[in-house]
Amino acid sequence: MNLLIKLRDWIAKGNNPYFVAFNAHCWSAAIIVLLLSHFCGHALLWFSAIIMYAAIKEFWFDATYEVPKQSAFDNETDFLGYCIGALIGAELFLRVFH
Repeated sequence: MNLLIKLRDWIAKGNNPYFVAFNAHCWSAAIIVLLLSHFCGHALLWFSAIIMYAAIKEFWFDATYEVPKQSAFDNETDFLGYCIGALIGAELFLRVFH
């Protein structure tokens, strides 16, 4: 919990919350794709699954149900983070582990 408080304080000091959100989406997608590809194989399958999940989550679920309401820019930024992260995870797997 202390880490969350530090993150909140860091953002409150004027750091860009879009940067934080983008990186959170990016690196979580990269780790998921990398780990699933490493343990289950099929990097392109997991890459595609993350992209489909991100599209549904950001452009339908978050746009419909998230409170406070997000703008289209917020959803696009988050989706781009997922896409780049999935690409990083698949690329790392294919270059390092495959």
